[in-house]
This record gives sequence, structure tokens and C-alpha cells, in this order.
Amino acid sequence: MAIRVRNVGHVVLKVRDIERSARFYCDVLGLKEVARGEFGRPMAFFSTGDNHHDVAVMAMGPDAPAPPAEGTGLYHVALRIGTTLDELRAAWTSCGRPARTSRPMESRRCASGTTWSASRSTSTIRTAT
Repeated sequence: MAIRVRNVGHVVLKVRDIERSARFYCDVLGLKEVARGEFGRPMAFFSTGDNHHDVAVMAMGPDAPAPPAEGTGLYHVALRIGTTLDELRAAWTSCGRPARTSRPMESRRCASGTTWSASRSTSTIRTAT
């Protein structure tokens, strides 16, 4: 008998700059920073309010190499910001971006320097730091 997974508990991402990432997750996505600590490397933890933490970042340093494009590993994480396209547009424009409906995928760089894209087919924002 298989274990039944109810949902994703949290995601930990390796980042070069923990402060830049904290600004993105707090200032752009509106998550609350709930903890910081040293767990072999500096880490910061962020919550949507439903769990102690939903996203964590681990500082790898400014010279950390990017993962190889053809290597295995995490491809992306999608954070749900609503259940409708209107909610997605509201989040998009709150980041200082004009509302657009002409393309199926929007991709922009926010003030934090992090690229995010919003799919018209879902109410999620995909982030890449």
C-alpha cells in the first residue's frame, strides 16, 4: 500500500544571495519571513501563513555555479496566488507591471532582480532566482 501525500510541506531552494531572495519572497510575493538560522549554511524561512514555513532558501554564496542545463534536478516551483485569472492579473500589476492579455506567457524581471513568469492558463507565478 502506498503512502498518501496530502500536499507539499515546503520547498528549500539554493540561492546565491539570501538578502536578495528575502526581498523577493517578502516584498514581491508577500510571504512573511519567520526564521533564520545556520544549518550548515545560512538559511531563511518564509510562510504564506498556512504553515510555519512554505519556502526556505539556503545561501550558497555569490560564486556558486549554476546547475547544468542538461542535468537532473528541480525544474521549477509554482506558487499559487489565487484561483482565477483576475487574481493573477492583480498580483502581476501589483509588481508594477502593466496588465497584458495578448500573450499566453508573461515573463518579467521584478525590482528584486528575480525573473517571474505568469501563465494565463493557471493562477501561479513561477520564480527563478
